[in-house]
Amino acid sequence: MQSAFDVNIMGVIETARCFLPAMIARDSGVFVAMSSGWGRSTSAGLGPYCASKFAVEGLVGVLNDDLPPQVCAIALDPGNRVNTNMLNPACLTNIMIASRQMHGQNMP
Repeated sequence: MQSAFDVNIMGVIETARCFLPAMIARDSGVFVAMSSGWGRSTSAGLGPYCASKFAVEGLVGVLNDDLPPQVCAIALDPGNRVNTNMLNPACLTNIMIASRQMHGQNMP
């Protein structure tokens, strides 16, 4: 099963792959990725979540190094808790199935 880390960062990567080419082609745009304060610190029991947010912060930094000046990427920290099912195994399984179907792969 995919981890919460895989699901979180892969969603950001796939979204960037979908939208950045058009932004680059028109030479303008802002790519926003959801981050968290946990992307700059750690907490016991939140390893996968913290790691995924560190990855989002790193990816956004690299994108800004690589993108043309008129296109930028932002890691947005909502500043408060957002209740998600990110660590729910059933939710992760459904996301993994949808992702593999989107890429023409069958589930084992």
